[in-house]
Amino acid sequence: RLYGLSFTRRADIAGYHPDVWAWEVTDRDGGAVGLLYTDYLARPDKHGGAWMGSLRVQEAMDGDVRPVVYLVANFAAAPPPDRGATRLSIDEARTLFHEFGHALQITASGGRFVTPVIRELCAFTTEIALLRYCKAHDPHRYGTLFGNWQADSQRYFGKLATEFAAALSDDDNQYEYRWNYPLARLLSLDLANCQSEERVWNVFCGE
Repeated sequence: RLYGLSFTRRADIAGYHPDVWAWEVTDRDGGAVGLLYTDYLARPDKHGGAWMGSLRVQEAMDGDVRPVVYLVANFAAAPPPDRGATRLSIDEARTLFHEFGHALQITASGGRFVTPVIRELCAFTTEIALLRYCKAHDPHRYGTLFGNWQADSQRYFGKLATEFAAALSDDDNQYEYRWNYPLARLLSLDLANCQSEERVWNVFCGE
């Protein structure tokens, strides 16, 4: 459960591969919000990396059309019979939460246009939620996770931030998506300190 949302496994909905699970997303009142597919395990014929995408975008022009979103990763499968009981590295766990933040934002936004920097803000905010959870419930792993997150932050606030600043002063520079990361990372730190859950959720909703 997160921000009043519930994720229920739907074994009756087939995925495009046996490793793919379908999850029904509902709100506090049990109303339908959308459908999430998770495709976490590595396969020989699968593209590497981790990403989020949409199979169907939410819109209201042709009725109440709910989003269908997918999360893809390449985690090593556990030995049979329960291949899904995989163990994640610290970096993989943070990556999973980052991409889940994207999926949560797409599901929550109600079809509203959300700028790239806000999309990345939501993903980084979800990473911080993982940090806080580990600090409270798994302090043994928190130090390693925080170190991993801090090293990533140095990358965003170092060379990438310098390149972003230089691009802002050059009218001939073409836009690059990666320039959203330093600003989004900085905003996530501010949003994480916000005591209002409603304000945080409104960002995910694109309001």
